[in-house]
Amino acid sequence: MTSRNHTVVTYFQFLPFSSIPEIQGSLFCLVLLIYLSTLLGNILTTLITEVDNLSFLEIGYTTSTIPKMLVNFLTKRKGISFLGCATQMYVLSLLGITECCLLAAMAFDHYVALCRPLAWILHTIFKTTPSGGKTKTLSTCSSHLVVVTLFYGSAIVTYLRLRAFYSSSSNRLLRNREVKQALKRLIAKNINI
Repeated sequence: MTSRNHTVVTYFQFLPFSSIPEIQGSLFCLVLLIYLSTLLGNILTTLITEVDNLSFLEIGYTTSTIPKMLVNFLTKRKGISFLGCATQMYVLSLLGITECCLLAAMAFDHYVALCRPLAWILHTIFKTTPSGGKTKTLSTCSSHLVVVTLFYGSAIVTYLRLRAFYSSSSNRLLRNREVKQALKRLIAKNINI
């Protein structure tokens, strides 16, 4: 009779950033400073301007991952539970989908505001005598267009690059002996059940 491994993964162990304990404290202070400045900047942005949604999303992104990272800098057992990892992935995915929808709505709003009445809007903008009015109108729209272009452009480039990478390297993955052995064990386990 052969014995099988019936363990279930309940905890993911992280490798430390550095094996030198003194550096862990410095890294903790650096990440804490960056985290607090990110929170403060987004809170101030929310209070000063009317761009609440993007600031809240940024606060959600950082708050869902950074506190656990800070705890791991200070403890000897560095890792996350399976449930904690799943929760972080869920929150990050939800925030990412929300940001995509929000930016798409902003892009559509700007498209309707700019392109539909574009002939009228451009005539009015260039007819305006003070140059400050033209600059303010064009800069407001261009900043939103730059954010949307950077967000979706980087996502598209990443998706296309990863897709090309995986299509060419999928055969290399199956050549790995350890992967083959694990796959055989998994198949044998499922057949014997």
